[in-house]
Amino acid sequence: MKKQKTEFTRMDAIRLVEYLEAANDKHELQVLVQAARAIRKRYMIEEPVKVAVSVALIQKVVGRHFQITVEQMKSESRIKEIRKARDVGYHVATLITLQSINGIGRMFNKDHTTVMHAMKKSKKLLAEDKDYAALIDELVEKCWAAAIIEKQEMERNVECLKQMQKMNSCPTKSSLMSVKQHS
Repeated sequence: MKKQKTEFTRMDAIRLVEYLEAANDKHELQVLVQAARAIRKRYMIEEPVKVAVSVALIQKVVGRHFQITVEQMKSESRIKEIRKARDVGYHVATLITLQSINGIGRMFNKDHTTVMHAMKKSKKLLAEDKDYAALIDELVEKCWAAAIIEKQEMERNVECLKQMQKMNSCPTKSSLMSVKQHS
């Protein structure tokens, strides 16, 4: 009997993000978003403190989706595509971070009233436009998947450093100081 997988791996998250980005039609995207929600429910909602999504990560994911840079999102530009990406970023950030409107505004180099105005527009769009709602859902799931990948990479790096220090192959501050004194 095959052992059931009980851990969501980095490769699973990468695969899910790739599938979400490659989805060709709305039905396929809906299936993938439902799968992402199921994964998030199984691996994260049970212990919600496990993964935190930062506004900086949201900016990267939203920027990648709209094919613009984080710097463009933070700029004063009023170009429609950049403004839309920025507004979506505000909305996603209010949904999945604990940041205040002021904090979100600061991360985008904007005033809190700008974020509040964009949120008002975004809520109206959500009620009227199913495609916009699907876009928000898709980006929320991509952000969660990216946060999982980021957290797992960090944990692996910390574990690697611990192992290296145990084997004395990673120099500590004190060992570097003693080498410096002898030379």
